[in-house]
Amino acid sequence: RVHGDKLWKRKKSVEKSVLNFENCYKITQPFFSQALQFLPNLKVLQFNFENCHYLREPEEQKVEQKEEQKIEQKVEQPPKKLKLSDALESLHLNFSGCDLLQEPFEMVTSSEGKHLEYLRTISLNYGKCDKLTKPVIFNDSFRLTKNLHLNFDKCSSIENWKDFFQSLNNFSGLVSLRLSLAGCTEIKDEQLKELSFDTSVLKDLSLNFEGCTSLLNFSSIVLLSNIPQLQTLDLNFEGCENMKNVQHLLGLFDSESIQSINLNLASCRNIRNFNNFDYAFRYKPSKLRKLRLIFDDMDKIEDLTPFCSWLSHFTEVEKVELSFSGCTKISSIVEVGQTLKSLMNCNTLNLAFNGCTELQDYNHFIVEIFEKTQLVSLALSFAGCQMNNKHYSLFPSGKTLPLALKSLRLFYERCGDVLDLKPLENLFEGDQVPQLEEIHLNFQGIETEVDSNFLLPQLKNSKFNLRVLVLYLNECKFKWDRQSLRDALNRQTKLREVTLVMKTPGMTQKEVEKIFKTVARTNSLLNWRIRIGPRQ
Repeated sequence: RVHGDKLWKRKKSVEKSVLNFENCYKITQPFFSQALQFLPNLKVLQFNFENCHYLREPEEQKVEQKEEQKIEQKVEQPPKKLKLSDALESLHLNFSGCDLLQEPFEMVTSSEGKHLEYLRTISLNYGKCDKLTKPVIFNDSFRLTKNLHLNFDKCSSIENWKDFFQSLNNFSGLVSLRLSLAGCTEIKDEQLKELSFDTSVLKDLSLNFEGCTSLLNFSSIVLLSNIPQLQTLDLNFEGCENMKNVQHLLGLFDSESIQSINLNLASCRNIRNFNNFDYAFRYKPSKLRKLRLIFDDMDKIEDLTPFCSWLSHFTEVEKVELSFSGCTKISSIVEVGQTLKSLMNCNTLNLAFNGCTELQDYNHFIVEIFEKTQLVSLALSFAGCQMNNKHYSLFPSGKTLPLALKSLRLFYERCGDVLDLKPLENLFEGDQVPQLEEIHLNFQGIETEVDSNFLLPQLKNSKFNLRVLVLYLNECKFKWDRQSLRDALNRQTKLREVTLVMKTPGMTQKEVEKIFKTVARTNSLLNWRIRIGPRQ
């Protein structure tokens, strides 16, 4: 550190400092706080001390006595405060995993009382500092900052968040706020109500309260009530099992300018229904383009009709991702399919109902989805839904894939005794087939008989533009011959990535690998992964 101080003193003209000491666990003292006082022209500051487990804040200056002279002598310690250059434009500090830190480093300006007028971005990461007893407190010097990104994940020793939330009032023109407090179990509703500041120009808002089990009511997030220019909203309440009255939350983000919503309520088991979902929007969110909603393991939800009424407001949305995995009481999803079909601008769907074992109208739902002609990308996941011959047909007979489709991903592993997979092959047949670029099929755990050359004739279809092919067919019973496989792969001249996991009598692992090596020499196949035999 002594030699370092001499070095910094000779570098007064430095404008950018990037130091990465990740996993340097022997560092114990914040020598960087001493160095900053020698860099008055610094514009960009990036320090990474992630997982420096023994790093701690400077202790109070100790006093030692020399036995001979009995003279009190102060032992030099690095300053406790980080003195920031008045010219600073960007500040990034990462102390994630510094287990011994009990207090955050206080940040002050070189000129006392002066605003950091050039500072635009602050990024502070104190995640997994589980001994931290208080968060950062911002003063008026930072009021002109535009982008504020803060991470205090798993700082479970912090009990008082009120002063921190109140200090955010010092920011007068934030454009982006990303605040992650996952696992901070001591945050209370009355403290969260203090999270309020000037949101007149805020466009990007991300709040992560995953696992904050002391929170009880969504209405405590008063910040959301008035953000006129909001464009991107990301809210994560996964595992907030005591939260209720979801309509209070939905009624708050009522911005006509919003373009993207990402809402995660997974494992919020105290939410019993969607009866008040339609309360959320007084105005149609006509600019919304991306919608991602995660409701996994909300096992008290039964009726999706109110949710579908709410979903129908998003008339201009282009990309929709919905997940109801683990919602075991849901029995009807046909209305979800009808609502999605009515969203005429929606071209990307990612839908998950994994573990929804009580579904009764899957056949009608899948018809609605395949009739959505605008689709460019489709992902369906029904893993563990125990489909059987009595109630389900895997795909609608007589239907073909939307011609605009580029990506098809189907996940139906562990679905029991499904009807044979012939309908899947029929989807790729006919005079008009989509120019698919990606096929990802997962049918692990489905023991069913299929044709000997299952899917190979379809892969020979030169109308495909396949770049990615992923097949998980462990228990499916079929037999590919070497020549048919080689011919099918050779026809897909744009193929770049292949994954095959299956058991196919008649070919060994080495024989299949030899075929792929031959194909790779003639085509431009870059990556392949093969496993022939039973699932391991």
